[in-house]
Amino acid sequence: MKISLLVVLYNSTIDGSVTIKSLLQSMRRFEGFSILVWNNGPKEIARSELGGLEALGFDVNFIQDLDNRPLSVVYNSFLKSSGADFNVILDHDSLLSSGYLDFLIGLGEKKSSGFYIGVPIISFGGIPVYPILKSRKKKNKASDDELVRSIGSGLVIGSTTIDVMLSRFGNVFDERFALYGVDTTFFMRVQIMSMSSFIEIVPGFEHSLSRLENEDLQLEKFRSSERGWDCGLRLINYFEWRYISMSLKELVKRVVGFDYIFVFAFIRAIISSKHKRC
Repeated sequence: MKISLLVVLYNSTIDGSVTIKSLLQSMRRFEGFSILVWNNGPKEIARSELGGLEALGFDVNFIQDLDNRPLSVVYNSFLKSSGADFNVILDHDSLLSSGYLDFLIGLGEKKSSGFYIGVPIISFGGIPVYPILKSRKKKNKASDDELVRSIGSGLVIGSTTIDVMLSRFGNVFDERFALYGVDTTFFMRVQIMSMSSFIEIVPGFEHSLSRLENEDLQLEKFRSSERGWDCGLRLINYFEWRYISMSLKELVKRVVGFDYIFVFAFIRAIISSKHKRC
């Protein structure tokens, strides 16, 4: 089995990436694994810093891209070119646990990647936050038509799942979305195709979650705008009642809270039907 990892860096050096540090400090061998480190800007970094990953057995590839491309475009580029049985998407700030790394290494023992979607348990401050699914309290499996909510980091996608989604949508991740909404619409597409039951909840790790952190005013305004784009784009592009209600509830909450940055971005998204960076 071929397993390929993507680590997307933004405003981070290789040495400063918590994700890469986790791999380097794991004391594990990753023979047969490939890894693509994608520097998405804004500053150039040196490929020479990747020697530690090569020493672990990784087949290392590196892309220097300072244009800050939408995450959907980065993810799709990786998936279309990897040729792996299992594809793993990672942000640069995930503190990968022993359980998650053991899970990745164990993927090589699976007979078929098939319609596989692995979703790790994401914690913040030691408290599990994702995934969100109705059946979570009873079992770690979703029903076919259930909408699972989670983030992109740690997501594992089997090759057959990729092929089927390419056939249905033309790409795996919706390239009308740039930052927020990229992961949500992936799971919406999984639900649309009645494939949620193929999701396996797997051991997870600690991850930085912006909505749970204290941030300065400028960053809060940026995130409010991006959430407005996400909410508006989901409303206009996934026009089904089960999704419409999600967007309208969020919009009402923001209007009541006088979040005009969100509302303005929401309106722009409705008019344009794709993110301004796409």
